[in-house]
Amino acid sequence: MLESMTEIIATFNSEFHKEQEIEKLKRELKYSSILKSLEIIDAAISHFPFDDNRPDIVKQSATTVEARACHNNLILSCDNIEIIELYIEILDVFHSSKEYKIKPIEKLIRYRDLVRAELGFGSLDTLDPKKAWLIKADFENPS
Repeated sequence: MLESMTEIIATFNSEFHKEQEIEKLKRELKYSSILKSLEIIDAAISHFPFDDNRPDIVKQSATTVEARACHNNLILSCDNIEIIELYIEILDVFHSSKEYKIKPIEKLIRYRDLVRAELGFGSLDTLDPKKAWLIKADFENPS
């Protein structure tokens, strides 16, 4: 009897440990996918044709392969489908000329709010769109 109880406890502990490891891996994938998605979104926004044609916007780059891999990782790790849909919507804005009227910074703010909630970080008070995205850092090394 004591031996069977010991086996049951050992099995339970093993299963519990396995589930914890899976949850840890999921969280790590979710976190890294979200950070990568924000980098890709920043790259897309840096190429957006803003109305004032800001020449001082520092351009970033991201490849289609990176964007697709990130999309797949978001699908695998995020519970909120709206995150995945908004990611695609933000990137798609830059491929459809009729959609240029949509403000990408407002979508970025919404995206950040969604991913903060997904990660359990809570929400921020509404961020001023003029302060939500860096155009240029004056402390960059000149090329």
